[in-house]
Amino acid sequence: MIHLSYTDLGLCALLVIACGGLLTLHHPALTRQLYGSALRCGLQLLLMGVWLSFIFTRQHWGWVALMSVIMLGAATLEAGRRQAVPLQAAWRYGLALMSMGTAALSMTVLVVVALLQADPWYSPRYFLPLLGMLLGNCLTGVSMGMDHFNRQVWQQQAQLEWRLALGMTATEAIQPMYRQSLEAALRPTFNMLVSAGVISLPGMMTGQILAGAAPMEAVKYQLMIMLLLAVCTSVGIMLALSACRRLLFDERQRLDLHRLQPPGS
Repeated sequence: MIHLSYTDLGLCALLVIACGGLLTLHHPALTRQLYGSALRCGLQLLLMGVWLSFIFTRQHWGWVALMSVIMLGAATLEAGRRQAVPLQAAWRYGLALMSMGTAALSMTVLVVVALLQADPWYSPRYFLPLLGMLLGNCLTGVSMGMDHFNRQVWQQQAQLEWRLALGMTATEAIQPMYRQSLEAALRPTFNMLVSAGVISLPGMMTGQILAGAAPMEAVKYQLMIMLLLAVCTSVGIMLALSACRRLLFDERQRLDLHRLQPPGS
């Protein structure tokens, strides 16, 4: 395994600075975003490395649980912010927490217990990296799905009312928007699956090969991860959209948008 030094990372940082200089010629505001995002990424990863090193030496379920709660909380906050027509705060964050937590935690436990057979099953070396990967992809899908769905409902209120007036049930009236939002949210996941191996080498596989793992062993792990990502993201999106669909109608199947906040509010 070839070990990277902090000097090597510094050279990568110089490339980012040079890229920012070029970007300034086209869009100066994006340069600040690039530098800020890169700095935040570096600090977060360094802090995570220190924190994980500490947790790995303890091997206690309490630390794993604490880290899982922090990761899930951060993902919930981020998903709630990515909404143009958001639900009220309690519902918005509650749905994100429920959908991502259910999907990511259940898949992580399944993998470490049934597939990897880690001992103990909560071993931080396996549990936390898997949970992080699943949460990251689930976050993107859930936030995209909820944003697309709520915007569609807000923009097509009259059409929904018209369908209900024709005698459709709430589920039938909103089904086209549900399917469109599900398709939009899952498209990045499908693109990831079809491009892997031919157009791109996924990050985990590349990292394992660079670290000295046999190519076929790296392929097996990467395939396992990508299939899990697809399942976890799909389940999370379906849970979130199904809950959103129920919240936007009252008990008499009338459209009720009081839980939605107008754009820009």
